[in-house]
Amino acid sequence: MTNLPIKIGLGTAQWGLTYGISNHAGQTKQEEVSRILAYAKAIGIKVIDTARSYGESEQVLGKYDLTNFNIITKIPLLTAQHVDHTLVGAYLEESFLESLRALGVETVHGLLVHDCNDLFTQFGETIITFLHKLKALGKVGKIGVSIYSSNQILKVLKLFKPDIVQLPFNVFDQRLLMMALSR
Repeated sequence: MTNLPIKIGLGTAQWGLTYGISNHAGQTKQEEVSRILAYAKAIGIKVIDTARSYGESEQVLGKYDLTNFNIITKIPLLTAQHVDHTLVGAYLEESFLESLRALGVETVHGLLVHDCNDLFTQFGETIITFLHKLKALGKVGKIGVSIYSSNQILKVLKLFKPDIVQLPFNVFDQRLLMMALSR
């Protein structure tokens, strides 16, 4: 069994969107965000997960001092509007710069591919090159992927070695964690 470093992070999708199957309260209020961040800091949670696709979450986070947190954001999902590698690279770069501006930071701890299936398209090589470029420039500390199934991580590992693999986890369904630990 591999001894993987597992870190629990604070998700922020509900800070920028009305998000969640059981969310009846809507987007998290600013006062509650402030309390959550203070509590996270007090109990030692260091990782904050966000993304451009989480509505206003990056702008909400940008109102706070984030020096005690490791911010992880994601590149946007790619769509059919991106027809060649040149446009994809420019699109990813502009989106990343928008994330930095919204967060009020110059660098982030991590940058993930939000939908790892984008890596299995004609844009995969461009995405991986972009991630490595930002890491080499010191704009991101770690690069990685969000996965939702065991076959996705196996396919990703054939393309590159991510520093971070984000996977869904809950107390009732730990299959992906068990698969990762068994490797």
